[in-house]
Amino acid sequence: MVDLAAMSNTKNKYPFYSPKYFVVWLLVGLVWLISCLPYRILLIFGRGVGWLLRVADKRMVRVASINLSLCFPDMSEDQREKFLVQSYASLGQGAVETALGWWASDRRLRPLVTVDGTRHIEKAQAEGYGVLLVTSHFNSLELAGRLTSLFVDFSATYSPQRHPVIERVTHGARKKHYHDLIPKNNIRQIVRALQAGQAVFYAADTDGGKNGVFVPFLGVNASTVTAPARYAKMGNAKVIMTRFWRKPGGGYHIAFDPPLENFPSESREADALRINQSIEETVRERPSQYLWQYRRFKTRPAGEKDFYQR
Repeated sequence: MVDLAAMSNTKNKYPFYSPKYFVVWLLVGLVWLISCLPYRILLIFGRGVGWLLRVADKRMVRVASINLSLCFPDMSEDQREKFLVQSYASLGQGAVETALGWWASDRRLRPLVTVDGTRHIEKAQAEGYGVLLVTSHFNSLELAGRLTSLFVDFSATYSPQRHPVIERVTHGARKKHYHDLIPKNNIRQIVRALQAGQAVFYAADTDGGKNGVFVPFLGVNASTVTAPARYAKMGNAKVIMTRFWRKPGGGYHIAFDPPLENFPSESREADALRINQSIEETVRERPSQYLWQYRRFKTRPAGEKDFYQR
């Protein structure tokens, strides 16, 4: 259950339990109750959540449709509509899987997951390297991190939440399962962890903004982060691509690839492209489980119009 006592602190900057946040705490309680549902029921419930998201937020639907048209230009309108239904069913399941990742016991989760490739992590660390576990934004990402923690001791990078209660809850739920939590923009802390021989979990398929390099991702020229190569070089780390997916009928598989060879190279573009191509393989194998509702191609080269602009 949510440990409210552990989260309370008289020195909090924000009045977490004031009436102002009553609705938010009510939602937190509902999410915890969802985590108590039997697993099969939870997945069915998640599909319903996905249906609600598809009906309620047309902006997200539009973003997903644009992404699909960019990445799968040969897909017909009927095919795209069917794919959107599948995508939102998976998105809803990912939302309720988050509750499992936060509050389910290890004993409950272990039977749900199979894993392959942990030997690559063990070998790299035995040789004195840190390990950057590079992953991507599939719908089950939150739960995948928790499942990975059953087999690998690692620090997770994360983006702090703006809402103080949500940040308090998510940080507290994650902190107890990982070696450490590192804000994604805290380069120094990430590098220190890698230099100390630790493993760090990092999702690399975000828009790179103005600091990214433009290389193809799913056939689209995309601003891509260069952080994996920089962290590998600065932190004396091996980069291991980390894949995960929801298996047909339920349950999950996590696979750790062998470390990328000759990485990083002398080319930022070549390194970013290798990461993109690796992520693409998993996306193309299980496209409906990928987060299509994210504006992955927002940043465009100078003079090129934003794909998502009306």
